[in-house]
Amino acid sequence: MLAGGNTPPGGQNDRDTTIGKGVDAKKCLQVIKYKRLKSGSIDRLRDKATNVGSMDNTKPKLVTKQGVVIDIVLTVIFFVIMTNVLKHHVPWVESGELAVLLGGAYASACLSGVFWLALSLFRVTLADQVLQKAESEKNN
Repeated sequence: MLAGGNTPPGGQNDRDTTIGKGVDAKKCLQVIKYKRLKSGSIDRLRDKATNVGSMDNTKPKLVTKQGVVIDIVLTVIFFVIMTNVLKHHVPWVESGELAVLLGGAYASACLSGVFWLALSLFRVTLADQVLQKAESEKNN
């Protein structure tokens, strides 16, 4: 029903599922949904892409498990080294050895996060450049 108690054109009310002369609204929606899914859009009910099978994913990944493990190991080594360097620069030496170590570790954690991010971005950029170079040599 429309505002003010008026019915829409054709005399249909809220409970009527027919459109016009005997056309079922539910069947129309099913046909529209089928046509949309067939065209390769996203199935909203299942949150999946419907054209995944037809996509061409021949490009290798830029991030590999081996690269992630190497990045994490290097970051841990960097964290330990920076903690040892920074504990000599902590201003509250009189608070005790544990406080100095925690202060150095806290500062080293921030630096290690930036180091990991830079290392990961460098690895992805390098891998992408190598792939582009290989593709250009392959095309020539």
